[in-house]
Amino acid sequence: MQAIIMAGGEGKRFQPYSLVLPKPLIPISDKPIMEILISQLSKYGFEDIKITTGYMNELIQAYFGNGGKWQVNITYSKEDKPLGTIGPLTLLHDLDDDFIVLNGDTLTNLDYKSLFDSHLKSDSLLTIASYKKHVKIDLGVLEINSNSILIDYIEKPQMDYIVSMGIYVLNKSLLSHLKTDSYFDFPSLVKLLLLKNEKINIYHFNGIWHDLGSIDNYEMAIKDLDKLLI
Repeated sequence: MQAIIMAGGEGKRFQPYSLVLPKPLIPISDKPIMEILISQLSKYGFEDIKITTGYMNELIQAYFGNGGKWQVNITYSKEDKPLGTIGPLTLLHDLDDDFIVLNGDTLTNLDYKSLFDSHLKSDSLLTIASYKKHVKIDLGVLEINSNSILIDYIEKPQMDYIVSMGIYVLNKSLLSHLKTDSYFDFPSLVKLLLLKNEKINIYHFNGIWHDLGSIDNYEMAIKDLDKLLI
């Protein structure tokens, strides 16, 4: 099985750490984020791993090499300009009919094989791994009518949303919608498929998942390290 790890971003939301290291190499305890990810993929049988790089690509390649340390085969593709979250796929060759795509800063205990099998059984072109996210508003929320009259006051409400985990399974036929070496992001791909009435499979997950978009989330991930290591 094949996995594509997107590791070309600059990690601007993770500065100042990402000024020194690319985000996938920032350590969680004594292991880089992406090393944990690659170990997990190897456990679940994903032996062919392609890494799309850009920012500080030399450091990523120097650390992971050909992947032999983790019993996988790693190859690399470098984008010379930002191509979004899906555009880098157009630079890849020898893609399987179906493959997992995920961000290089992904931290979860998701069973990647189960996700992949769900995709194949669904007969969909795209499967999105999803997570129920609790979002708390640390303010009093005002509900008003069209005349700016208060009709309700809600103190620090919490809302639940079903969100994308940044982990997908794609059928390579989707790449026919893209221009080679051109910017294209994942939301645009989803909206295009919805416009064409294509079926999109959703895989629900309720285990551990950390979106490393902030320092606070990074510190929470460190606490869950033992549950993530293979």
